[in-house]
Amino acid sequence: MTMDTTAEAPPRPEFLALGGFYKSELEPWLEAHEGRRQRARLLRWLIIGGGFAALAVAAGYVLTQTDDSTNFWLFVLFVLAIVVVILGNIPMSNLRSEVKTFVMEKLAGFFGFSYEARPTFETLADFKDLSLLPHHDNARFEDGLRGAVKGVPFEMVEVHLTERRGTGKERKTVTVFRGLLLALPWPEAGEEAVTVWRRDVDQWNEDSDVGPVKLGDDAFDQAYIVHSDNVETARRLLGRDARAALAVLEQRDTIDDVRVGIGGGRLLLAFRTGTDSFEAGKMSRRLADPNRVQDMVELFALPFDAVDGFKLQQPASPPAPASRSAP
Repeated sequence: MTMDTTAEAPPRPEFLALGGFYKSELEPWLEAHEGRRQRARLLRWLIIGGGFAALAVAAGYVLTQTDDSTNFWLFVLFVLAIVVVILGNIPMSNLRSEVKTFVMEKLAGFFGFSYEARPTFETLADFKDLSLLPHHDNARFEDGLRGAVKGVPFEMVEVHLTERRGTGKERKTVTVFRGLLLALPWPEAGEEAVTVWRRDVDQWNEDSDVGPVKLGDDAFDQAYIVHSDNVETARRLLGRDARAALAVLEQRDTIDDVRVGIGGGRLLLAFRTGTDSFEAGKMSRRLADPNRVQDMVELFALPFDAVDGFKLQQPASPPAPASRSAP
Protein backbone atom coordinates (compact mmCIF):
# COMPACT_ATOMS: atom_id res chain seq x y z
CA MET A 1 0.00 0.00 0.00
CA THR A 2 1.54 3.29 -1.08
CA MET A 3 0.48 6.45 0.67
CA ASP A 4 1.53 9.02 -1.96
CA THR A 5 -0.18 12.36 -1.59
CA THR A 6 0.11 13.00 -5.34
CA ALA A 7 0.84 10.76 -8.27
CA GLU A 8 3.92 12.74 -9.32
CA ALA A 9 5.54 13.69 -6.02
CA PRO A 10 7.22 11.29 -3.61
CA PRO A 11 5.43 10.79 -0.30
CA ARG A 12 6.10 13.26 2.46
CA PRO A 13 8.37 12.09 5.29
CA GLU A 14 5.38 12.32 7.65
CA PHE A 15 3.53 9.77 5.47
CA LEU A 16 6.26 7.19 4.94
CA ALA A 17 5.25 5.06 7.93
CA LEU A 18 1.60 4.89 6.91
CA GLY A 19 2.05 1.61 5.03
CA GLY A 20 3.18 -0.18 8.18
CA PHE A 21 0.53 1.63 10.24
CA TYR A 22 -2.14 0.42 7.82
CA LYS A 23 -0.94 -3.17 8.09
CA SER A 24 -0.77 -3.17 11.88
CA GLU A 25 -3.65 -0.91 12.93
CA LEU A 26 -6.21 -0.61 10.13
CA GLU A 27 -6.14 -3.74 8.00
CA PRO A 28 -6.79 -6.24 10.85
CA TRP A 29 -9.91 -4.35 12.00
CA LEU A 30 -11.18 -3.99 8.43
CA GLU A 31 -10.59 -7.68 7.67
CA ALA A 32 -12.38 -8.65 10.89
CA HIS A 33 -15.49 -6.76 9.72
CA GLU A 34 -15.46 -8.15 6.16
CA GLY A 35 -18.03 -10.81 7.04
CA ARG A 36 -20.33 -8.12 8.35
CA ARG A 37 -20.03 -6.24 5.06
CA GLN A 38 -21.00 -9.37 3.12
CA ARG A 39 -23.96 -10.04 5.41
CA ALA A 40 -25.11 -6.42 5.13
CA ARG A 41 -25.01 -6.62 1.32
CA LEU A 42 -26.97 -9.88 1.36
CA LEU A 43 -29.53 -8.50 3.82
CA ARG A 44 -29.88 -5.39 1.68
CA TRP A 45 -30.87 -7.37 -1.40
CA LEU A 46 -33.12 -9.71 0.57
CA ILE A 47 -35.05 -6.77 2.06
CA ILE A 48 -35.24 -4.77 -1.15
CA GLY A 49 -35.82 -7.77 -3.43
CA GLY A 50 -38.43 -9.36 -1.19
CA GLY A 51 -40.10 -6.05 -0.41
CA PHE A 52 -40.36 -5.03 -4.06
CA ALA A 53 -41.71 -8.45 -5.02
CA ALA A 54 -44.45 -8.12 -2.42
CA LEU A 55 -45.21 -4.56 -3.52
CA ALA A 56 -45.42 -5.69 -7.15
CA VAL A 57 -48.02 -8.31 -6.22
CA ALA A 58 -49.94 -5.69 -4.23
CA ALA A 59 -49.77 -3.20 -7.12
CA GLY A 60 -51.09 -5.82 -9.52
CA TYR A 61 -54.03 -6.45 -7.24
CA VAL A 62 -54.75 -2.72 -6.81
CA LEU A 63 -54.74 -2.16 -10.55
CA THR A 64 -57.45 -4.81 -11.00
CA GLN A 65 -59.78 -2.83 -8.80
CA THR A 66 -62.18 -0.34 -10.31
CA ASP A 67 -63.16 1.75 -7.29
CA ASP A 68 -62.03 5.34 -6.62
CA SER A 69 -59.38 4.30 -4.06
CA THR A 70 -56.92 3.00 -6.69
CA ASN A 71 -54.81 6.17 -6.82
CA PHE A 72 -54.67 6.34 -3.04
CA TRP A 73 -53.38 2.78 -2.70
CA LEU A 74 -50.84 3.30 -5.49
CA PHE A 75 -49.52 6.31 -3.57
CA VAL A 76 -49.32 4.18 -0.41
CA LEU A 77 -47.37 1.52 -2.31
CA PHE A 78 -45.00 4.19 -3.65
CA VAL A 79 -44.30 5.40 -0.11
CA LEU A 80 -43.79 1.81 1.06
CA ALA A 81 -41.28 1.29 -1.77
CA ILE A 82 -39.23 4.21 -0.41
CA VAL A 83 -39.45 2.73 3.10
CA VAL A 84 -38.22 -0.64 1.80
CA VAL A 85 -35.18 0.97 0.15
CA ILE A 86 -34.36 2.88 3.34
CA LEU A 87 -34.69 -0.22 5.53
CA GLY A 88 -32.59 -2.26 3.13
CA ASN A 89 -29.76 0.25 3.26
CA ILE A 90 -29.65 0.71 7.05
CA PRO A 91 -27.19 -2.15 7.79
CA MET A 92 -24.84 -0.98 5.03
CA SER A 93 -25.13 2.65 6.07
CA ASN A 94 -24.36 1.82 9.71
CA LEU A 95 -21.29 -0.16 8.70
CA ARG A 96 -20.06 2.59 6.39
CA SER A 97 -20.39 5.12 9.21
CA GLU A 98 -18.47 2.90 11.64
CA VAL A 99 -15.68 2.28 9.13
CA LYS A 100 -15.34 5.99 8.44
CA THR A 101 -15.21 6.91 12.14
CA PHE A 102 -12.69 4.17 12.91
CA VAL A 103 -10.35 5.09 10.04
CA MET A 104 -10.59 8.84 10.65
CA GLU A 105 -9.85 8.49 14.37
CA LYS A 106 -6.91 6.19 13.66
CA LEU A 107 -5.44 8.45 10.97
CA ALA A 108 -5.90 11.53 13.14
CA GLY A 109 -4.10 9.77 15.98
CA PHE A 110 -1.26 8.74 13.67
CA PHE A 111 -0.58 12.40 12.80
CA GLY A 112 -1.20 13.65 16.33
CA PHE A 113 -4.46 15.39 15.35
CA SER A 114 -7.86 15.30 17.04
CA TYR A 115 -11.01 14.28 15.16
CA GLU A 116 -14.65 15.24 15.70
CA ALA A 117 -17.47 13.77 13.66
CA ARG A 118 -19.72 16.79 14.40
CA PRO A 119 -17.43 19.75 15.08
CA THR A 120 -18.11 23.42 15.65
CA PHE A 121 -16.31 25.99 13.52
CA GLU A 122 -16.39 29.56 14.78
CA THR A 123 -13.89 30.62 12.10
CA LEU A 124 -16.68 30.51 9.51
CA ALA A 125 -17.32 34.21 10.13
CA ASP A 126 -13.79 35.03 8.98
CA PHE A 127 -14.37 33.17 5.72
CA LYS A 128 -17.55 35.20 5.18
CA ASP A 129 -15.78 38.48 5.97
CA LEU A 130 -13.25 37.80 3.23
CA SER A 131 -15.99 36.80 0.74
CA LEU A 132 -14.63 33.28 0.35
CA LEU A 133 -18.07 31.69 0.64
CA PRO A 134 -21.42 32.41 -1.01
CA HIS A 135 -24.47 33.69 0.81
CA HIS A 136 -26.25 30.88 2.65
CA ASP A 137 -28.98 30.25 5.20
CA ASN A 138 -27.59 27.14 6.85
CA ALA A 139 -24.15 25.64 7.49
CA ARG A 140 -23.63 22.02 8.47
CA PHE A 141 -20.20 20.87 9.64
CA GLU A 142 -18.73 17.41 9.93
CA ASP A 143 -15.37 15.65 10.05
CA GLY A 144 -13.34 18.23 11.93
CA LEU A 145 -9.57 17.92 12.29
CA ARG A 146 -7.47 20.01 14.66
CA GLY A 147 -3.80 19.84 15.40
CA ALA A 148 -0.44 21.23 14.37
CA VAL A 149 1.85 20.68 11.39
CA LYS A 150 5.50 21.46 12.05
CA GLY A 151 4.43 23.57 15.01
CA VAL A 152 1.78 25.48 13.03
CA PRO A 153 -1.76 25.01 14.47
CA PHE A 154 -4.66 24.44 12.10
CA GLU A 155 -8.32 23.51 12.02
CA MET A 156 -10.07 21.91 9.05
CA VAL A 157 -13.72 20.93 8.64
CA GLU A 158 -16.03 19.73 5.94
CA VAL A 159 -18.92 22.11 5.34
CA HIS A 160 -22.23 21.96 3.48
CA LEU A 161 -23.83 25.35 2.86
CA THR A 162 -27.45 25.65 1.70
CA GLU A 163 -29.82 28.45 0.83
CA ARG A 164 -33.61 28.62 0.56
CA ARG A 165 -34.67 29.98 -2.81
CA GLY A 166 -37.97 30.70 -4.49
CA THR A 167 -41.38 31.41 -3.03
CA GLY A 168 -44.50 29.43 -2.26
CA LYS A 169 -44.62 25.98 -3.82
CA GLU A 170 -41.46 26.76 -5.79
CA ARG A 171 -39.42 27.31 -2.64
CA LYS A 172 -36.58 24.81 -2.29
CA THR A 173 -33.25 24.26 -0.54
CA VAL A 174 -30.20 24.59 -2.80
CA THR A 175 -26.59 23.61 -2.08
CA VAL A 176 -24.38 26.66 -2.67
CA PHE A 177 -21.07 25.23 -1.43
CA ARG A 178 -19.72 21.87 -0.35
CA GLY A 179 -16.11 21.31 0.51
CA LEU A 180 -13.35 21.77 3.08
CA LEU A 181 -12.38 24.85 5.08
CA LEU A 182 -8.83 25.13 6.39
CA ALA A 183 -7.68 27.88 8.77
CA LEU A 184 -4.07 28.54 9.80
CA PRO A 185 -2.26 31.45 11.46
CA TRP A 186 -0.62 34.02 9.20
CA PRO A 187 2.63 35.55 10.49
CA GLU A 188 1.51 39.12 9.81
CA ALA A 189 -1.49 40.33 11.80
CA GLY A 190 -3.16 43.62 10.94
CA GLU A 191 -5.86 45.28 8.91
CA GLU A 192 -4.40 44.31 5.54
CA ALA A 193 -6.34 41.66 3.64
CA VAL A 194 -6.46 39.95 0.27
CA THR A 195 -8.87 37.47 -1.32
CA VAL A 196 -8.21 35.24 -4.33
CA TRP A 197 -10.38 32.95 -6.43
CA ARG A 198 -10.35 31.62 -9.96
CA ARG A 199 -11.85 33.74 -12.72
CA ASP A 200 -14.00 30.84 -13.91
CA VAL A 201 -15.96 30.61 -10.63
CA ASP A 202 -18.66 32.95 -9.36
CA GLN A 203 -17.56 35.90 -7.27
CA TRP A 204 -19.70 36.96 -4.34
CA ASN A 205 -18.41 40.30 -3.14
CA GLU A 206 -19.91 42.47 -5.85
CA ASP A 207 -21.14 44.86 -3.16
CA SER A 208 -17.68 45.26 -1.67
CA ASP A 209 -15.86 48.56 -2.07
CA VAL A 210 -12.56 46.64 -2.39
CA GLY A 211 -11.81 46.33 -6.07
CA PRO A 212 -9.78 43.79 -8.04
CA VAL A 213 -6.06 44.40 -8.48
CA LYS A 214 -3.39 42.81 -10.65
CA LEU A 215 -0.13 41.45 -9.34
CA GLY A 216 1.90 41.88 -12.51
CA ASP A 217 2.19 38.11 -13.03
CA ASP A 218 0.43 37.66 -16.39
CA ALA A 219 -0.32 33.95 -16.01
CA PHE A 220 -1.64 34.39 -12.48
CA ASP A 221 -3.65 37.53 -13.33
CA GLN A 222 -5.32 35.72 -16.22
CA ALA A 223 -6.29 32.74 -14.08
CA TYR A 224 -7.28 34.47 -10.81
CA ILE A 225 -9.11 37.49 -9.48
CA VAL A 226 -7.39 39.23 -6.56
CA HIS A 227 -9.28 41.64 -4.30
CA SER A 228 -7.44 44.01 -1.99
CA ASP A 229 -7.63 47.67 -1.05
CA ASN A 230 -3.99 48.12 -1.99
CA VAL A 231 -2.04 46.60 -4.88
CA GLU A 232 1.24 46.70 -2.96
CA THR A 233 -0.36 44.82 -0.08
CA ALA A 234 -1.67 42.19 -2.49
CA ARG A 235 1.73 41.75 -4.13
CA ARG A 236 3.45 41.37 -0.78
CA LEU A 237 0.94 38.91 0.69
CA LEU A 238 0.74 36.93 -2.55
CA GLY A 239 4.41 36.57 -3.32
CA ARG A 240 5.92 33.93 -5.54
CA ASP A 241 5.73 31.21 -2.86
CA ALA A 242 2.05 31.88 -2.15
CA ARG A 243 1.14 31.82 -5.85
CA ALA A 244 3.05 28.57 -6.37
CA ALA A 245 1.37 27.03 -3.32
CA LEU A 246 -2.09 27.87 -4.69
CA ALA A 247 -1.22 26.28 -8.03
CA VAL A 248 -0.10 23.07 -6.30
CA LEU A 249 -3.26 22.86 -4.19
CA GLU A 250 -5.45 23.19 -7.27
CA GLN A 251 -3.77 20.25 -9.01
CA ARG A 252 -5.66 17.72 -6.91
CA ASP A 253 -8.28 15.75 -8.81
CA THR A 254 -10.64 15.76 -5.81
CA ILE A 255 -10.74 19.58 -5.63
CA ASP A 256 -12.73 21.72 -8.08
CA ASP A 257 -11.20 25.04 -7.05
CA VAL A 258 -9.43 26.76 -4.15
CA ARG A 259 -10.23 30.19 -2.69
CA VAL A 260 -7.61 31.93 -0.56
CA GLY A 261 -8.03 34.68 2.00
CA ILE A 262 -5.33 36.37 4.08
CA GLY A 263 -6.22 38.82 6.79
CA GLY A 264 -6.50 39.40 10.51
CA GLY A 265 -3.56 37.12 11.21
CA ARG A 266 -5.12 34.15 9.43
CA LEU A 267 -4.62 32.19 6.23
CA LEU A 268 -7.99 30.82 5.12
CA LEU A 269 -8.40 28.21 2.39
CA ALA A 270 -11.75 27.08 0.98
CA PHE A 271 -11.60 23.90 -1.11
CA ARG A 272 -14.71 23.29 -3.19
CA THR A 273 -15.19 19.57 -3.78
CA GLY A 274 -18.90 19.35 -4.59
CA THR A 275 -19.21 16.04 -2.71
CA ASP A 276 -18.65 14.58 0.74
CA SER A 277 -14.89 14.53 1.22
CA PHE A 278 -14.10 12.05 3.98
CA GLU A 279 -16.11 8.96 3.13
CA ALA A 280 -15.49 5.24 3.54
CA GLY A 281 -16.11 4.53 -0.13
CA LYS A 282 -18.33 1.98 -1.82
CA MET A 283 -19.33 -1.08 0.14
CA SER A 284 -19.22 -3.21 -3.02
CA ARG A 285 -15.46 -3.70 -2.54
CA ARG A 286 -13.79 -5.44 0.39
CA LEU A 287 -13.30 -3.32 3.48
CA ALA A 288 -9.53 -3.79 3.53
CA ASP A 289 -9.10 -2.43 0.00
CA PRO A 290 -6.12 -0.04 0.49
CA ASN A 291 -7.68 2.53 -1.85
CA ARG A 292 -10.46 3.05 0.69
CA VAL A 293 -7.94 4.50 3.14
CA GLN A 294 -5.79 6.14 0.45
CA ASP A 295 -8.67 8.44 -0.54
CA MET A 296 -8.87 9.76 3.04
CA VAL A 297 -5.10 10.05 3.44
CA GLU A 298 -4.80 12.37 0.46
CA LEU A 299 -7.01 14.93 2.19
CA PHE A 300 -4.95 14.71 5.38
CA ALA A 301 -2.08 16.10 3.30
CA LEU A 302 -3.82 19.47 2.75
CA PRO A 303 -2.57 21.10 6.01
CA PHE A 304 0.95 19.86 5.24
CA ASP A 305 0.77 21.33 1.71
CA ALA A 306 -0.46 24.67 3.07
CA VAL A 307 2.20 24.93 5.78
CA ASP A 308 5.02 24.05 3.39
CA GLY A 309 3.71 25.92 0.35
CA PHE A 310 2.95 29.19 2.15
CA LYS A 311 6.13 28.95 4.24
CA LEU A 312 4.27 29.13 7.54
CA GLN A 313 6.76 27.15 9.58
CA GLN A 314 8.86 29.38 11.77
CA PRO A 315 12.59 28.92 11.12
CA ALA A 316 14.37 27.11 13.88
CA SER A 317 16.45 29.33 16.13
CA PRO A 318 20.17 28.81 15.62
CA PRO A 319 21.89 27.08 18.54
CA ALA A 320 23.48 29.40 21.05
CA PRO A 321 27.25 29.55 20.69
CA ALA A 322 29.13 27.48 23.20
CA SER A 323 30.43 29.56 26.06
CA ARG A 324 34.17 29.79 26.40
CA SER A 325 35.91 30.16 29.69
CA ALA A 326 37.93 33.29 30.20
CA PRO A 327 41.64 32.89 29.67
